[in-house]
Amino acid sequence: MIMLPVETPVLRLNGLAASLVGQQGVLLGPVTAANPGVWAIGSDEAGYGTWAGDLCVAAVAVPQGWSDPKVTDSKKMSDTTRDAVVALYKGKIPWAIHRTSPAQIDALGVFKALLHAHREVHQALYEKVMASPGVSVASRVVDGLENARKALPGLTPMNKADLKVPAVSLASCFAKVLQCLLMDLAEQQYPGYAFGRHRGYGTPQHLAALNRQGVCPIHRKSYGPVKAILGV
Repeated sequence: MIMLPVETPVLRLNGLAASLVGQQGVLLGPVTAANPGVWAIGSDEAGYGTWAGDLCVAAVAVPQGWSDPKVTDSKKMSDTTRDAVVALYKGKIPWAIHRTSPAQIDALGVFKALLHAHREVHQALYEKVMASPGVSVASRVVDGLENARKALPGLTPMNKADLKVPAVSLASCFAKVLQCLLMDLAEQQYPGYAFGRHRGYGTPQHLAALNRQGVCPIHRKSYGPVKAILGV
């Protein structure tokens, strides 16, 4: 049974940030080997639609047939439950996360950045898992993106996979926890935008802060509402 900690910003930042918040690009988790057997890999994103902050994509590897009743689409879980799930599994299973900065998103376009990130985390995690003896990977599933199969060779895009595929559900928790942690840090670095509340998404509160304070360094300058403030 997962024991749920009391939710406080200090606990969230001190308890999880050190293991999840790294540089842009791929960060691999501390588990160095997979037990012999058949494994499944799943990936999901958080922050695709935000006006500010990084795009976060996570992939996890779990034994084929694994499930946990606490784990579902991260959007349906509270911060407290997501944090507890990630704290439980981050030292037990292989995982990889990829961060794409706002500047990279502006340069590439968010859709191309998303496809690149999914490819990167799957490749890094697949190589790590397959380096263990007696291991095979039965599936490599990506949430959504069924219209982009050609851009994801070797992977299986699936709509609603974060609800249907346990590995993807768990990956969605890792991605969302990272994205929320980054926004909580941004709240401290850029006060007045309420990043810890709306997590970078386009809310009336966020738009009001943009109109009041202007654009900060983590805003995505290629996004319409931000471009409008910049007068581009």
